[in-house]
Amino acid sequence: MHRLSVRYLLVAAVVSLLTVIALSYSSATFSNFVPQAGQNHSALQRNSYLQGSDDVYLLLKTGAVSLYERTPLHVQTTFSQLPHYAIYSDAPGTVAGIAVLDALANITSATLGSDAMQAYRRQRELLAENANVDFTDTKAHIDKAWDLDKWKPLPIAAHAYSQHPQFKWYIIMDDDSYIIWPNMLRWLSTLNPSDSLYIGAPAVINGEPFAHGGSGVVLSHGLVSSVFPSHPGITHEWEAFTAENCCGDHVFAHALAEIGVSLNSGPVHSRLQGDAPTSVRLSKDNWCSEIVSFHHVSPREIENLYIFENLYGSSHNPILYRDIYSHFVKPYITDFRRENWDNGADDREYNIDDSEVEEIAHRSYEDCKARCVDWSDCLQFRYKPEFCALASRVRLGSIAEVGSDEDEAFSSEWMVERIRNMRGELQCEKVGVDEEEEGSFFRNSPLAVKASEGDSA
Repeated sequence: MHRLSVRYLLVAAVVSLLTVIALSYSSATFSNFVPQAGQNHSALQRNSYLQGSDDVYLLLKTGAVSLYERTPLHVQTTFSQLPHYAIYSDAPGTVAGIAVLDALANITSATLGSDAMQAYRRQRELLAENANVDFTDTKAHIDKAWDLDKWKPLPIAAHAYSQHPQFKWYIIMDDDSYIIWPNMLRWLSTLNPSDSLYIGAPAVINGEPFAHGGSGVVLSHGLVSSVFPSHPGITHEWEAFTAENCCGDHVFAHALAEIGVSLNSGPVHSRLQGDAPTSVRLSKDNWCSEIVSFHHVSPREIENLYIFENLYGSSHNPILYRDIYSHFVKPYITDFRRENWDNGADDREYNIDDSEVEEIAHRSYEDCKARCVDWSDCLQFRYKPEFCALASRVRLGSIAEVGSDEDEAFSSEWMVERIRNMRGELQCEKVGVDEEEEGSFFRNSPLAVKASEGDSA
């Protein structure tokens, strides 16, 4: 009994200490509490990190209302591969003993008092009342918390460099993203960190290119060391612009463009992209290319990618788009109708409003399939009443959304033989008779049996 009491007191003391740290930080500036990079890993772990990982500082961007959805899994997966990282949110706290930094702690009083900061002020009020408040609780009444995300990228980058100016690379990653680190580090080793590099998957708003945040944003030491010391007030200068625009990654690019820094999208090719493994668009153009990042990933997909990466990836054997197909897509695509499934085909669309009177692809599943067969580049299609879509790129997709009428959900099918022929034409592929075939997951399954019965009828 005495041992249990002592153990309870020790646990309570640790929890109290972490709470005090979080609360003290919530009313302070960034510089009052700075996590030490790699402090949560043993010397044995640090010796096992990939070559080049010591040059990278990962900045994980999350939010208070979603902090415990994916971040704890990143602690066990992403952080286990890197010695240096920080977690930034819109409220202070801890995850697995790691400090969570408030990226908005230093906004101006004018911005703090604005309507845009209503959710942020509410979070501060709750923290002042209870250090252990659960921001995901609907009773907390934190509305429009997502709107806080756009305020974070610029302060995160500025703070990370001010506290840790020694790194060659600073990488901002969303908590619903995943990076394959062997591929990322191999790629970075081909670039010069002394150059002024602002790298990411290109996107455009109002004619202005920027690095898509969900795909990962890479900043070189040459860039941050030239921008932030010479523009110490840059985060405050662009608060008004942030309030009027939708997206923090666009704000980041706009601020850099005003001082002569533009997006370097040339080195990216198709490495950085913004889809989950089952939504990646796979084609002969990217099949043999390395893939580095994923976005819109669920906690389960983070776990699956981590397992996949450890099984198949290394610094010597890069993971290619073809590997994503083989592991996440190939076992689940079928050359028969898969009902209540949306494969995301979107290259060509036909619906009841089509101006072409003779177009009939939207009239039935069979007509939609016939249109796909007629188009020699078509690799898959999807259909629901009065709508047909074809694609020349392969995607698995996901369960179809079913409304009040289940008959209106999407059905999907893939041109498996065409996909296999395409694979056979590519140098990085070895399509052999001994490999698992497309749709192997469904072999002898009730779905496949039902389809074969339908074909023979």
